[in-house]
Amino acid sequence: MELLNTTPFPADTFDTLDAQGRGVHLVVVKASWLLDGQVLAPPARAAPLLRRAQRCRLGDLVQHPLQQRLLQAAGKADDWVDWVAGDYVLPKPALDVLVAGHCHAPEGRACNQFEAALSLGDQQWLIRAHAPRCWRPNSWLGWRIEPLGPVCTVPMHAAFSLGGQLNPEISPQQAWPPKVPPAEQTRLSLLPWLEDPRAPIKTPRDRPPPAGWNLWPSDAAHRQRYAGTFDEAWLRLRAPRPPLDFDPRFYNLAASELQLSSVPAPGTPVQLLNLSSRERDEFAFPDLGFSLQVQVHSGHRPPSMDMVPDTLLIEPTLRRYSITWRAAVLQGDGPGCVSQLFLSTRRASALSPLARAG
Repeated sequence: MELLNTTPFPADTFDTLDAQGRGVHLVVVKASWLLDGQVLAPPARAAPLLRRAQRCRLGDLVQHPLQQRLLQAAGKADDWVDWVAGDYVLPKPALDVLVAGHCHAPEGRACNQFEAALSLGDQQWLIRAHAPRCWRPNSWLGWRIEPLGPVCTVPMHAAFSLGGQLNPEISPQQAWPPKVPPAEQTRLSLLPWLEDPRAPIKTPRDRPPPAGWNLWPSDAAHRQRYAGTFDEAWLRLRAPRPPLDFDPRFYNLAASELQLSSVPAPGTPVQLLNLSSRERDEFAFPDLGFSLQVQVHSGHRPPSMDMVPDTLLIEPTLRRYSITWRAAVLQGDGPGCVSQLFLSTRRASALSPLARAG
């Protein structure tokens, strides 16, 4: 099978199985723009198609010495996390909006907490970033939250949210490993660095939903509910196909509120606040789409399909954003087996809402 790409954008195909266990040709194409002037990114600055996720050390994501010391003290500086997801996955039933970057304090002045904002058309999301803080005993009244020192940036990653690598769901009453001295145990009873400003932690009993606008791992609660049942019956009867109760919404990596059921119209404004050292960035959702024409061995060409974008990735530090389109084409058999795929560009104005499963 051959993919003929008539566009200037990177595209590729990969043979895999869909959720029903059928053989498909997965087609992936990605386009990138620069935040400066909203022009197409030259090849040297365009986001590449990634076979595997781009990974980072937690210690490489933080900038302030205080953050570095705490990661070292918690034994987490050398933990690796996925920073940008791989592209060779089946189409998602919703549009992921992802931000791979940091929250920045206004005017670059270190402080104990600050907020970042993301808006897309008439939708807006807020996130609160905190400098490292911990629980301190407050005599007979219980516990109080104490900042450990101001910072200028906080990484936008689930690792720094409730339940992440640095912030497992513990309370200060729970003991740390015996090798950690008692005084250090109290100091390392850290709170999340990222939280939803609508649900701040006020007491050790609070368990607000995790917050973060970058990708979420497969074991995140809001993804696990769609993963299905991997039991002995699955292993015996269906593996390697997904379980019968698998839901394709598992493929979506963004926080639940950043999974959009429809694609923004061309020209929809996107605004970022405190997600880069520039404080404000903005761009408009582009008027670009792709059509995929299939040809089978018999020579027949069914009507072309319009590919639907399912990922908007914003990378403020790199001053770019990218959009990824995916399609899964049944491989067919005999004279109906796919022989060629033709990829071309089109206007985005005819896009329809994504079809959500479930």
